[in-house]
Amino acid sequence: MASKKIDTQIQTLIGKIREEAAQLDASKSSAPDWITNCKYTLHPITLNSMPIQLRSSSLEQLIEIMADAIKEDSARSAARHMLGVKGDVLINGYTLAQWTHDALKRRQQIERRARRIELTSLETSLKAIMSEDQRRTEAFDSILSRFESRS
Repeated sequence: MASKKIDTQIQTLIGKIREEAAQLDASKSSAPDWITNCKYTLHPITLNSMPIQLRSSSLEQLIEIMADAIKEDSARSAARHMLGVKGDVLINGYTLAQWTHDALKRRQQIERRARRIELTSLETSLKAIMSEDQRRTEAFDSILSRFESRS
C-alpha cells in the first residue's frame, strides 16, 4: 500500500519536472538574436590577448569579458571626453550595451541548460526508486503511446 502512495507521489513529481522542462524548451529561442559578432578579444593591446567566442563561453568567461568591457568602456569614454570627441565608444566594434545584451543572452542559455540537466537528473533518480510494477506500467504506456502515434 505504501508503495502505491510513493509511486503516486513520484508520478506527480515527474509530471511537474516534465512540465518545467517543457516550459524551458518552449522559452528557448531557436537562434538567439546576437547583436555582436560574439568574438571578444580580452586585452587586445597586450601580448596576452585572448579571443573568446561569446556563444560558447562559460559563466566565468562572461564575467571576465564584461569586466574587461566595462574597464575598456570607462577608459575610452574618459579619453574621448578629455579630447572632446563625440560619439559612441566601441569595444571590438560594438558598444558596451551591445556586449551586455549578448552576454545576458549567453547567461540565460547557460542557466537554462544547467536547469535542464538538473531536471533530467531528478527524473532519472525518481525513476530509479519507482516500484517494479510502476516501471512496467510506465514502459507499457510508452510502448502503447508509440504504437498509437503510428496508427
